[in-house]
Amino acid sequence: MNIIERLKGVLKRMFSTETIESALRIQPTISSRMKSNIELWESMYKNESPWLASSQSVLISSLNIAATIASEKARTATIEMQVKITGESERGEYIKEQFQKLLGKLRVNLEYGIALGGFIIKPYVVKGADGKLQIEFNCIKATDFYPLSFSSEGGLTEAAFVSRIIEKDKIYTKLEHHKLEGTTLTISNLAFESSYRSNNLADIRDGELGHEIPLTSVPE
Repeated sequence: MNIIERLKGVLKRMFSTETIESALRIQPTISSRMKSNIELWESMYKNESPWLASSQSVLISSLNIAATIASEKARTATIEMQVKITGESERGEYIKEQFQKLLGKLRVNLEYGIALGGFIIKPYVVKGADGKLQIEFNCIKATDFYPLSFSSEGGLTEAAFVSRIIEKDKIYTKLEHHKLEGTTLTISNLAFESSYRSNNLADIRDGELGHEIPLTSVPE
């Protein structure tokens, strides 16, 4: 396994709840046990369960049941799904057009959500090539978001989203903090940089953010 593949394996691990709390001054609602379970479910889904073994004396193979179950449940949930957006106005037609972008990738992301215990659909607005505003959708896996607060009715009102970029010998991490208060959504972003030696991953600790940097320093 080369250094890049090993590095990707390190980055797939979730940050510890203590790391997120230290960066945002907010304690995540996810426990360490929940974090470990999500990481285990991801390994099972990817057919990389920790109990698999292959040697001269022991051979434990996988039937890939976790991925099969998640795939079949996502298929049966979406194969006959119909979404109807009513309204003949210009706004109604616009919403119909934009929503088709999400429907096209809903099944595969629902499969990830079933496998890992959940996922979040995060819409955002961009300016298209024609200058018109377009709605795009990010589907965030359970390994990349941290619930922070819930309403009395159980709805999620605050969360942190994580994204990471590898650039030469640097690891850039962005924490995107969303907080809903009434009808006001506040979004704030923090960026961090850490480094690794090109021939050794020993200095990359599980959940290490590195030092905070300006957002403009993160390569896009």
